[in-house]
Amino acid sequence: MTPSIRRCFQQCCAGDWSACGPGESCIRQFEVAFPNGNREHPLDLCVPVNNCDPFDPNACKDDPDPPARECKIADPTGAVACMPVSSLKLGDECSLASARCAQGFTCVDDPVPGHAHCRRLCRAEVCGQPGCPSGEGDCVHFLRDPVGIGECTVEQ
Repeated sequence: MTPSIRRCFQQCCAGDWSACGPGESCIRQFEVAFPNGNREHPLDLCVPVNNCDPFDPNACKDDPDPPARECKIADPTGAVACMPVSSLKLGDECSLASARCAQGFTCVDDPVPGHAHCRRLCRAEVCGQPGCPSGEGDCVHFLRDPVGIGECTVEQ
C-alpha cells in the first residue's frame, strides 16, 4: 500500500493569482469524491508553477499527484506547471478553464467570444526548436506565453 502524501495549500478563487505566493498560481481544483460517485469542486488551490519544460515529454514523470501529468502553460500569465494529460491537439476546441490542450499546444481564444482552439507551441528564438511546421505560420511570442516560448500563428 502506497502511503498518501499530505501537503498544505493556500486556498484561492479560480483565476485570482493575487491570493497565491511567489512561484505559485491558482490552477488546481480541490475535488471531493462522494461514495455515490458524485464529485464537487468547492474551491481552488495555489500550487507551484514554472517547475517544468513544456517541450520535455518527461518533465512531469516524477510528479506524485494523480492522474498522469504533462507540462503545459497553466495560466494567462505564462506560468507553466504539471497538469493532467490531455489528447486535444492542433485545431481542437478547448477551454481555458478545463478542457486544456496536450503538451506542446496551448488553448487560445478565437475572435468569436466563447470559442477557443489548440495552437502549437514553438521556441521563440532564432533557429529555436521545435519550430513551426510548414503551413502553421510563424513563431510569435505573446505576453501570455512563457519567456522563450511562442505560438505558431498563421496571419488571417
